[in-house]
Amino acid sequence: MALLPLAEPADLAVRLRTTFEDGSPEELAAEALIEDASAQVRSATGQHIYPVETDTVELTGGDRLLNLPQWPVIVDDDHPLVVVEYDDYCTSSVTLVEGLDYVRHGHQLIRSPGPNSCGCNDGAIRRGGGNWAERVVVTYTHGLAEVPPEVRAVVLNVAMRGYVNPGALRSRTLGSYSETFTTETVGTGELTDSDMRRLARAGWAVRVHSVRSSRRGP
Repeated sequence: MALLPLAEPADLAVRLRTTFEDGSPEELAAEALIEDASAQVRSATGQHIYPVETDTVELTGGDRLLNLPQWPVIVDDDHPLVVVEYDDYCTSSVTLVEGLDYVRHGHQLIRSPGPNSCGCNDGAIRRGGGNWAERVVVTYTHGLAEVPPEVRAVVLNVAMRGYVNPGALRSRTLGSYSETFTTETVGTGELTDSDMRRLARAGWAVRVHSVRSSRRGP
């Protein structure tokens, strides 16, 4: 299921000091621009932002620390964190227990030390050892209930540039009127350096992950 956009056409209308009629070409254009801008922000930050339930990711272990790619992590009675280690040699798996096999700090999972290394013993994986197995599958829920103001602002800035200057023109002339757009305001639909700095100041860094994900969310 597609992720929700990180802003609404009504938000863009306020910035443009206008209103959109329901179903009008202007509203449809605003929706498309906001969806594109939301995708740009998600690509830059590596984060879905909005909550995603039952997201399953396959991660490569081998060390004591395992980073979940999406945050914040939501864990409660309705949203369990399920961590399964696999052993490539004996094709066995074991579901690990938080507090016994690992400790969670935010989106980081730290493997608990133990007397045995992870290996096969009559077809079973031994617990402990201090390092994660090479293959770990995690099912978890993550995201924020509301879009942070700085993230929404960047999305709307990108969408507004595309709305005001859809042809990505450097300048335009109408009769005796001439207008020149600065590089930062040309409607390319891409994040500018200023947008990236604004995200970085708000704590959103560019993140690159190589995982396979099967998610169910809004």
